[in-house]
Amino acid sequence: MSTKQPLILALGTNHHRHANMQQAQALLSVLLGDVVFSSSRLTTPIGMHSADFLNCLAMGVTLLSLPALQMRLKAIETQCGNTREKRAAHCIEMDIDVLEYGGERLHEADWQRSYVAELLTELHSK
Repeated sequence: MSTKQPLILALGTNHHRHANMQQAQALLSVLLGDVVFSSSRLTTPIGMHSADFLNCLAMGVTLLSLPALQMRLKAIETQCGNTREKRAAHCIEMDIDVLEYGGERLHEADWQRSYVAELLTELHSK
């Protein structure tokens, strides 16, 4: 029997930012049910030349295994318009990373970003 795993997700987009963020949040609400989103922040791109990113965090729980969750998140990215060709051109319609799953931190470098710490504090106060 599966148990609910707490999770924290990071969402980011640098193209059709507000529309893609709204779509991704709606799809995540369907996938996860009870999910809380932070506010969104514009951030400077890291490691690429592109438009600024719109970022937010999401906190919730899932019965999905980590690989199954990651597969569903990739499907949401695709629904938002992601393609390999667009990503190669630094056009990120939606990127969703699992920052924490079941108490285990992933994407350690992301935890060092100031906006992640700020948005995490905001999430925990909701």
